[in-house]
Amino acid sequence: MPFPRITVMDAGQEKSSVDNRWNGVREFTPPPHPRPKLSPNERCVLEGVGTDAPTVIDDKGAKQFDTPSRIDLVPMWSLFEVGKVVKKGEAKYGFENWKLIDWRSHLNHALVHAVALLAGDTTDDHFAHLVCRAMMAHNQWLDEQARQKSEASLGCQTKP
Repeated sequence: MPFPRITVMDAGQEKSSVDNRWNGVREFTPPPHPRPKLSPNERCVLEGVGTDAPTVIDDKGAKQFDTPSRIDLVPMWSLFEVGKVVKKGEAKYGFENWKLIDWRSHLNHALVHAVALLAGDTTDDHFAHLVCRAMMAHNQWLDEQARQKSEASLGCQTKP
């Protein structure tokens, strides 16, 4: 499944042991952005993380839930450098301003940084900016795909 399923349910609500489904919940795949507005008595549950996740046993016999991703394998040094770029961007443009920009524009800016890097320009950390913009483009692309899928399931037309 390319997107995690989010389940919104009343706080304290438990999964039914009889039919193995959530009772009285709203489910949507994938999560929309901005995040869903929840009432004070609701909570979000990320599929595959938490009590509904399958249990695995490691080579030492230790049990834990099976995670849907391997974040520990993401290159942390690169992620740290991207974090610096995002911090500077927040100071200059505002909190999460990047979410207002479509994926094509982020991709274009990533390519501009690639060209600058390959040309030998040293006025900026073009590699970190390239990776950052590529991540932003990917996030926005995933959101666009999710909106189109959601609108299609509702019989809505999507704008080009």
